Amino acid sequence: MQALTEAFRFFTKKTQFCAIGSHKPNIGHTVTSAGIAGVCKVLLAMKYQQIPPTINIEEVNPQIDFQGSPFFVNRELVAWKSRDGSPRRAGISSFSLNGTNCHVIIEEPPLQRSAVDQQRKPYYFFPLSAKTKTACLQKVRDMVEWLDKEGGAYSIEDISYTLVQGRSHFSVRSAVVARDIDELKQALREIISNDRSEYDMAKEEGAELFLQQYGQWLLSGLLETTTLLDQQEYKEKLQNLANVYRKGYMLDWSQLFQKGRYYRVPLPTYPFLRESYWITEISRDEENKVLLHNASIPSSATDPGCASSQESRNISVDRLREALKHRVCDLLKVPLEHIDTEKELSEYGFDSITFIAFANRLNQIYQLDLTPAHFYEYTTLARLAQHLHEHYHTILAPHFAPTIATQKCVDEGLAPARPLRASQPTPMVGVSRAPGAIPIAIIGMSGAFPLAADVQSLWHNLLEGKDCISEIPPTRWDWRSYYGNPATPHLNKTNVKWAGIMEEVEQFDPLFFGISPREAEQMDPQQRLLMMHVWKAIEDAGYEASSLSGTNTALFVGTTSSGYNERVSRAHMAIEGYSATGQTPSVGPNRMSYFLNLHGPSEAIETACSSSLVAIQRGVSAIESGQCGIAIVGGVNTLISPDLHISYSKAGMLSEDGLCKAFSAQANGYVRSEGVGMLVLKRLSDAEQAGDHIYGVIIGSAENHGGRATSLTAPNPRAQADLLLAAYHKANIDPRTITYIEAHGTGTPLGDPIEINGLKTAFSELAQTIGEGPLPQESCGIGSVKSNIGHLELAAGVAGVIKVLLQLQHKKLVKSLHCAQINPYIQLEATPFYIMQENREWQALQDHAGNPLPRRAGISSFGFGGANAHVLLEEYVPGKPLFPSTPLPPALI
Repeated sequence: MQALTEAFRFFTKKTQFCAIGSHKPNIGHTVTSAGIAGVCKVLLAMKYQQIPPTINIEEVNPQIDFQGSPFFVNRELVAWKSRDGSPRRAGISSFSLNGTNCHVIIEEPPLQRSAVDQQRKPYYFFPLSAKTKTACLQKVRDMVEWLDKEGGAYSIEDISYTLVQGRSHFSVRSAVVARDIDELKQALREIISNDRSEYDMAKEEGAELFLQQYGQWLLSGLLETTTLLDQQEYKEKLQNLANVYRKGYMLDWSQLFQKGRYYRVPLPTYPFLRESYWITEISRDEENKVLLHNASIPSSATDPGCASSQESRNISVDRLREALKHRVCDLLKVPLEHIDTEKELSEYGFDSITFIAFANRLNQIYQLDLTPAHFYEYTTLARLAQHLHEHYHTILAPHFAPTIATQKCVDEGLAPARPLRASQPTPMVGVSRAPGAIPIAIIGMSGAFPLAADVQSLWHNLLEGKDCISEIPPTRWDWRSYYGNPATPHLNKTNVKWAGIMEEVEQFDPLFFGISPREAEQMDPQQRLLMMHVWKAIEDAGYEASSLSGTNTALFVGTTSSGYNERVSRAHMAIEGYSATGQTPSVGPNRMSYFLNLHGPSEAIETACSSSLVAIQRGVSAIESGQCGIAIVGGVNTLISPDLHISYSKAGMLSEDGLCKAFSAQANGYVRSEGVGMLVLKRLSDAEQAGDHIYGVIIGSAENHGGRATSLTAPNPRAQADLLLAAYHKANIDPRTITYIEAHGTGTPLGDPIEINGLKTAFSELAQTIGEGPLPQESCGIGSVKSNIGHLELAAGVAGVIKVLLQLQHKKLVKSLHCAQINPYIQLEATPFYIMQENREWQALQDHAGNPLPRRAGISSFGFGGANAHVLLEEYVPGKPLFPSTPLPPALI
């Protein structure tokens, strides 16, 4: 209350004019959702123009001087009146026990009015749909209830508009036509009383084109001015349209609302089924059974897409779709009539195994060079057919050419990939930075990795081509107790005993940070490592930590719970007041912000494997937006519990032999590893002004999500390409000047080729808009630090950045290990890319005048939940000194 009063006193000396309250006496403290609960309360209060009471107050805290403050405690329901015609406004505060604070000011919206002067329609269309009949009927009931309570406040046309344009349309459908809200309620009640909802799970055979055209004709008729149609005729056309909708067909319903202005209405949302999925007793979970579809390939088959003697050599996309449908039918034994070319391939049961079989089959039949990675980019048969039509038309044409007799279209063996025609390299040119891009200097770093206590030890291991993976030590868990076939039902088993292990992860100096040894014992090791390496990174930047005290320095760190709480529980340690702070991931960065007295944003970032690179992107954004002057960013990962190890093993994600073979033909999964890395970021101009040591410069960064891919954990190459496009457009950098990519490169048979495809797409599209000439071949090396130290998961991105910074420092590119034979699904012919299979000097490019260009590299990091990040680094080339050099007197050290 004191802080609020001080803030208000900057603007007014009025007393007791602002009500204050809290929702927590009503529903308690919802912790991580407490802030949004407060926002919801305020929005509801604005909607009903009433301020609800704060309950359970018998006596106001005598330590709070409400009489002299702008506030009074609202203890009864009162009307929320606006003053002087101003909109109602409210502030919502949310404070974390770790010191992270937030305040939001909300203002009521202006009144939304339907266009009363527009011509009112005689009748309106109201579609309702769901994925099941039960849910659809519930949606109808919810709608009736809403109309009874809220319907009078909204116009009939806005309700219709929202149902048509503001809702997804599923296969189980109901639709009614009504002129007003009373008639709408009556029609919906009839559906409920009859317990019916019309639906068709599949469109009527042979009727699709007719109904689509009929529906479009009806829509066109309704677009005529209503004066040309009497009310009954208008109603009949709309009812016929409702019948088309019930049959499952989609039309361009937006045509119904071309004229006039409409508003979206807060109608009832989807009625999800309320089935219970709750573990009711402590037991070992039964292993999920995975069905692998039969991937056998018949030695020969007759292609239904092969042309008859009457068919033209000019193949169409429709014919390709039909041929692909037959291939899926043969491979997965899905009835042909159930295959919809617009549906995602994953909905038919495709997985990595059957994608391989599908690629092999299409390659055998049509002599193509498809890889399974294509199906992660072209995720429906329709998209795949379009891609084949655009890029393989010449190759496919003979297979659809006229034939005298029935032609056998499947040949034995896999046809070799056809290399594309190479283009000639052209001289490189520099590109000026985009006006909005702000170069960010990296002025400090610290890290520890498997068999490397610091970044210099890491560089030595990289240069020597050292594999830093070892058996999991007993200090983590006894791998022998869990070793076995992961497919064994009812048992928590894994056949992976390997990991990248940090030395001395249990060690800490608690008193240095003002923490008692007893509390330190219950702190997650990730918090301890975070604190130590943040401090080291600050010192590496040449700053005294206390010099940051009171500044808006930010802290963004990829971190999560490592499972250390399970170890604490197994040790039967008493639960103390500090137990919660020791195990809560957000406390890690918050604790360090507290210790250093930093006032900028302080956040734990958790986007799985992309966490630390997303943290770097957040730091860049915070500096660019002015939220902070310095950002300390990075990530930390420790392996304390076997649970995730077992889960990832059962999912087939881990390498059984302990080798992370990125880009290799023998790739069989990744190796989990520990590590920590922290960087200190600052505007380049500020760093140069301060005389800071600069390791490298971030000239572009971006993050996105893969959206709907073939599965939750499957990568999306199009989204990965878009990510790079965003980062490079932000930097306005010619892709011809990028000479190294530190790839995500986890060593999975399909993940690596998909990533390479995304790179190829991005560079190809960038080259068309930035720079001149074709992309030079074999000009950009690709490597992965995971082949040396494994996959650091939450700290993987910052590990890649540190590797690139070391390569810039030493002007060397180091090889990627375990990649003697490149994955056959990785096709690098006629591309700028090559795999780093040996150490080499990192040569600087030159512009047309022969001047050296700064070395540039990109770093990618992709989370297995779809969160992606990319950072573009540039070698720092010092400009002219700001001040002339003068002799200095002897210095005292």
